[in-house]
Amino acid sequence: MEKEEWQQQRKWVGKLTAKLTGPKPDQVWPFFQDYSNFHKWHPTLDVYQQVEGLHGHLGCVRYCAGTSLSSSNGGEETLSWAMKKLVAIDPIGRTLTYEVIDNNTGLGAYVATFTVLSEPEDGCTIERSFAMAKKMAEDALGQTQSQ
Repeated sequence: MEKEEWQQQRKWVGKLTAKLTGPKPDQVWPFFQDYSNFHKWHPTLDVYQQVEGLHGHLGCVRYCAGTSLSSSNGGEETLSWAMKKLVAIDPIGRTLTYEVIDNNTGLGAYVATFTVLSEPEDGCTIERSFAMAKKMAEDALGQTQSQ
């Protein structure tokens, strides 16, 4: 999808956060910064491969796949996969951004950013924000809405 087209489409955006008590941002950030080892701590990934570029450098692409129970298939396991490209990384700001460049789940024009934030008292907050084209999101969810 062309960048201009993405910017002109209506988008769905969201943010998820998790507050960790105890570990400091500098202790948590290395898990995100190590883009090519995401599978070591992500519980739903069964398969992981770096398929392009240099480990942890901009432009590197990872293949991630995992099984889940599908409500649309009567509870049978289905394999979902995605190719994710690292498009930005800022160790000082503790942010990492990737885009989904191919997948079998119907997502298109999907970009996500992880940020590890300091907390004033103790610990840190992990924030995951995302944006996707609204049409793609509706298709992925099997919804058809008139605009």
